[in-house]
Amino acid sequence: MSEAAKKPGPDFSMMMKTLSAIRTAADTACDSAQEAGVEGAINWADLGVVEVRFCIDEQGDCSYDVLIEEAAPGCVDLMRHVSGEIAKIGLPYGFEVRTEW
Repeated sequence: MSEAAKKPGPDFSMMMKTLSAIRTAADTACDSAQEAGVEGAINWADLGVVEVRFCIDEQGDCSYDVLIEEAAPGCVDLMRHVSGEIAKIGLPYGFEVRTEW
């Protein structure tokens, strides 16, 4: 067995905790958005986070991606509201919040 095959894989526990914290912050922001006066084409009954990803591009730059469903693509008011909550976490990399139906 090669030396590379014997090495244990990376420990993703801290990454999973960070992704979970991002989801919690984004879900909390979605829950408070209507009361906060967020406007736009939004299905308030089903609005929520469906995916949080850690991304690495081909140049090695890292970021987080948050996908929220049940709001019009590019729903700027909602994306700003959610971004404000996520920013409070103090992430080591940038992030993007996206919306789609």
